[in-house]
Amino acid sequence: MKKVANRYANLVGTNKIKNEYTKINIGFDVVQADMDAEIAAREKTDANLAQEVINRKSAVQAVDNRVDQIIQGGGPDKDAELVDIRTPDPSYTPQRTINVAGDLTRDMQSQFVAHKAETVTGLANVKSFGAKGDGVTDDTAAIQAAINTGKSVYLPPGVYKHTSLTISTFGQSIIGAGQLYGGSQLLFIGTGTAITVLGATNYLRIQNLRISGKPIVPTDYYNTGDVGIDITKGNTSVVMDSVWINNFEMLVKSNYNSFYNKFINCRFEMARICLHQFSDNNFEIRGCRFEKFSDATLTNGWHGPQVIRNCSFETFNGAIVNRTGTEQGLVVFQNNYVEIHDTENLPTNFPNKEATGAKPGKFGGNILFAGPFGNLILKDNELQLGGVFRIMSASACDNLESTGNNIHLYTAGNNLNSLFASVTTFKSYNINDRLGFTLGASGGYSQNYSQGALDVISPYNQNYFYDCVIGKERIAPQRIHTPTLQSGWTSTDVNYGPPRVYISKEGLYFQGLLDGSTKTGNVVFTLPANALPFEYGTSRAYCNVTSFANYGDGNIVRFRYLYNSGVLQLENAPASLANIRLDGLFIPLRV
Repeated sequence: MKKVANRYANLVGTNKIKNEYTKINIGFDVVQADMDAEIAAREKTDANLAQEVINRKSAVQAVDNRVDQIIQGGGPDKDAELVDIRTPDPSYTPQRTINVAGDLTRDMQSQFVAHKAETVTGLANVKSFGAKGDGVTDDTAAIQAAINTGKSVYLPPGVYKHTSLTISTFGQSIIGAGQLYGGSQLLFIGTGTAITVLGATNYLRIQNLRISGKPIVPTDYYNTGDVGIDITKGNTSVVMDSVWINNFEMLVKSNYNSFYNKFINCRFEMARICLHQFSDNNFEIRGCRFEKFSDATLTNGWHGPQVIRNCSFETFNGAIVNRTGTEQGLVVFQNNYVEIHDTENLPTNFPNKEATGAKPGKFGGNILFAGPFGNLILKDNELQLGGVFRIMSASACDNLESTGNNIHLYTAGNNLNSLFASVTTFKSYNINDRLGFTLGASGGYSQNYSQGALDVISPYNQNYFYDCVIGKERIAPQRIHTPTLQSGWTSTDVNYGPPRVYISKEGLYFQGLLDGSTKTGNVVFTLPANALPFEYGTSRAYCNVTSFANYGDGNIVRFRYLYNSGVLQLENAPASLANIRLDGLFIPLRV
């Protein structure tokens, strides 16, 4: 009988195909051995044996025919793995068996990844719909056809030129082979919006992909009006993981009705607004890089939180968080790196939003966090600031925490006006940051660290303020009172304004500088009844404290505070009464 084993032993191909042929040959060997054993043991004239031999020969022939069909592309039950070695190249002849190394290598490289993605994971591979990904062909129709299947879409490595695309399936994913060079890139060659997400499409996921615009003017960052991803058509939430999106006026555009949006390990660059009109409701940005933009996020909402962690923000001239409207949300900004230079030129079509007094036409942060805020938490960040007007300026901010931040000021002529400013009163605050290097920082930083809004504090809150610029602790006050100076006494404190009295549960703290050079009497000021602390004891009638004139030059000045009347008055006659420092004077409660 003709041997059937090793029929395909000489075929040339990849190790994967070679292994499949080896398995087939082993099967042939088993069948051949069984047949030889049966034939040797029985009489050839036995009718049953003859029929069995015929059946086994037929089985061998059936396997033989199936292998031919697989190799040549025939048969309805093609193996999902071996069929991938066929090629759609029109120049290829399907009837020709693929036993030439060049054919097999070419076919496997062009289709194996695509076929596996589609048959094993259920993704719609754009190359199965005719996409080339060669950076030359317009692949719009092929990509849209893959999207229209309703399956999640896979883009193998390549550059896919396209015009506008539309996504309309709930829970659909768009997945590439990586966002970096050599991965998968969608290159928009149209005008307007690159990807429009319709209202029914919720929980959209985009992963391992680069999405790029193509400015007509090479020196511009974007074409005015171009949008990368538009999710304004409904209450759509989106998750973007390991996506690089660049060169659009707005990279991702929402309409404040989109909740539970997450951006993880992404890169946003060369845009006017990176994330436009998102709700604070469970808005998370983690491990992302923002570079060359005007505003990183434009958000609104009462709730929150908006959480930004482990990100970097570099080379911009607007805000990191720009909140609009009147709703006061929770914003957490933690473990991030911020670096702003004011030496690089802005693109020609970029908004000129530089801070007051900064260099025209240059990058440089304006107001990093623009309100209103219900709660703003800035914690453990590295801030390298050049050309910044304010770190936070809010129409309202109830609670502010700025702790553990390492603040560097550089660039000669730094125009920093103040760290925090709020139109309305802070209800509570905790400010305790570190100062790194300073290069030419303006005095305005220390003069107006928090503007005047910190002077009026709700009486039921304890607050803490450490001015890292001059290395001075501001007492944790419960109430703050600015007394009216009397008897010709004046204030020379250009840094902090008139003297202040901090009323806490421990007693009274004085802060500021006095000048009694033109005094007409010894009474410096009198605290009104509503500014006096509540005291249990009555045994102590007064308390004496000492200070120094002319910044501690040996001129000792003694004051007496009268508990019953709230009067602070001079007790001695020093040689000079100019520049009397009150900072650090403490009047304990009487017992």
